[in-house]
Amino acid sequence: MGALRALLLSVSAGLGVYLMLSFPGWLAGALGLLGFLGLGGWPITRIAIKTLPRDLRAIVKLSGMARYIRGWSGKRVSDVFQSVASSQPESTAILFEEQKWTYRDLDNYSNQIANLFQDAGVKPNETVVMVMQNSPQFIGVALGLSKIGATGSFINFNLRGNALVHCIKICNPVAVIFDAPFSDAINDIRDQIDARLQDLCFSINGDDSNKISRSFDTEVRKMPTDPPPPLKEPSSNSSLGKFCFIYTSGTTGLPKAVPIRHQKYMTMATSLRFGSGMVKDDVIYCALPLYHTNGGILGAGQMLLYGNAFALRRKFSASNFWNDCIKYKCTVIQYIGEFCRYLLVQPPKPTDKQHLVRMATGNGLRPHIWQEFKDRFNIQIIAEFYGSTEGNANMLNMEGVVGSCGFKSMLVPPAIPVYLVKVDPETEELVKDSNGFCVMAEVGEKGELVGRIKNNFLRRFDGYENKEATNKKILTGVFSHGDRFFRTGDMMIMDTWGNFYFADRTGDTFRWKGENVSTSEVETLMAKAVKKEIHIAVFGVDVANSEGKAGMGVVEGDPEAIDVTGGLAGGLYEVLPSYAVPLFLRFVKEIEMTGTHKYKKTSYRKEGYDPSIVSDPLFVLDVSKKVYVPLTQEILEAIKDGKWRV
Repeated sequence: MGALRALLLSVSAGLGVYLMLSFPGWLAGALGLLGFLGLGGWPITRIAIKTLPRDLRAIVKLSGMARYIRGWSGKRVSDVFQSVASSQPESTAILFEEQKWTYRDLDNYSNQIANLFQDAGVKPNETVVMVMQNSPQFIGVALGLSKIGATGSFINFNLRGNALVHCIKICNPVAVIFDAPFSDAINDIRDQIDARLQDLCFSINGDDSNKISRSFDTEVRKMPTDPPPPLKEPSSNSSLGKFCFIYTSGTTGLPKAVPIRHQKYMTMATSLRFGSGMVKDDVIYCALPLYHTNGGILGAGQMLLYGNAFALRRKFSASNFWNDCIKYKCTVIQYIGEFCRYLLVQPPKPTDKQHLVRMATGNGLRPHIWQEFKDRFNIQIIAEFYGSTEGNANMLNMEGVVGSCGFKSMLVPPAIPVYLVKVDPETEELVKDSNGFCVMAEVGEKGELVGRIKNNFLRRFDGYENKEATNKKILTGVFSHGDRFFRTGDMMIMDTWGNFYFADRTGDTFRWKGENVSTSEVETLMAKAVKKEIHIAVFGVDVANSEGKAGMGVVEGDPEAIDVTGGLAGGLYEVLPSYAVPLFLRFVKEIEMTGTHKYKKTSYRKEGYDPSIVSDPLFVLDVSKKVYVPLTQEILEAIKDGKWRV
């Protein structure tokens, strides 16, 4: 406001000089400019010089994106795919292992899927659970369900027990498809899911004699490749239904189902495409799981919506990564921060630069390895982004600023309505002013990211399938009465130019091995595993040479009482996915509490797990043996040197 006031005063003064003294226009303008700068206008001028070109480039990209999204109004993902497939039936759609699927192949296979489930009685807006590994079949199933107006529920295949049951039940499915390796996981929960699913439970690549399911492959082969009957014309985008469900840990509790409507799917894939500068000839390489947004929407969406070839790997392999890129002639790779670190610790070899990759896009690439990653692997463009599956505060680093995950305009802040608000570091509560409104973080100061909710395709917030969980993520009265914002739970820092840098997660989640971990869920299931009424506080801690934060649990009581070096780890692996099993344990006589009866996790997190500092018993998980062992100084040094597997 000070700079704006200075500008108005300067323009008025310059105009007055020109009119009253009859000075030449250029001189009056020069005097006005000097006045503007003298009255405090230099900072905003410097920002304008630095950021205006960036903002204008962003406007061009956003305009192009908006044209595509509006042009697809009233269409499903499968409708757009059908147009692409019809225009290039023999072009490559998916490259997988030694397989090459053309658009005709994928179209025919998805028609068989559509006919199978339509014959089985699956109706529009009904859901089919997919517990599947990366494969062309995964994409074909999701596409086939879209063709009959049904929805695929993309479930993390690492889930077991109660978490798996929860994810299946929450979307109210009518059928289940699972890959054969997950037969035991499905069989273990069979009695806990709806009996009607028994008739429509399919196993992919399984034995035809499997007692718990029907052979999916056998059933599909019987189906015609003709397209299913066309669906009724939708009355609006919202009446199109959902393309899929993707699960996120949110901030607390069990995984939450995020409904991905067709327009949201298209918006997310299109935003990355235009923001990063992908083109039609790019071949996208994906070793990320398709059940997550990064792989299943941002990557696969380039193939489904835009006709790019999509090279897919079943599971990430650092040693084969660049060999695959060379084999498939990939030009764009998808990453999470952990992948980049794994690739950098591989011994240097000629294939590091013998590929055609020009761009890497993803999230979590840390500043200290950013340039090293670019230089070693000869990557021209790093398109780092920030986003949550359910959120509306998503952003992209379009300019290659090292360490940044996106930006907002400093000249017209409402154009990208995301803000950082102050959070009390001890209580993790939002800081409020005397009027009860949130306080914006200063430039260079850490704050929690919030995004204004608007009724447009970029800023709407559909939330979760569970409305109560959705309401918990909405803040009202943030800066004025009646405003509504999405609370991300992520702490960031913004620099002078409006670039954002990820700092940390707040509250009850942390990220490890590329997955979000809910501390409250781990606390609950740990108590269940030890079969005792005990207090457990779980949080994330930094680990040398690792991305994200590993789990650490502070347990109240005697380690011998819960068999910490015996069966505890095995019990935890039975109820938790491997990435959620705490890496470190600390045993205390009594867990400290705050005045509001919450665990004092902040102090425990600061103290960490160094046995030379912490006098309480400490244990570390031996991942290879799935047992906890006492944490010694020698083991700690091995962890720091990267010699202890975490």
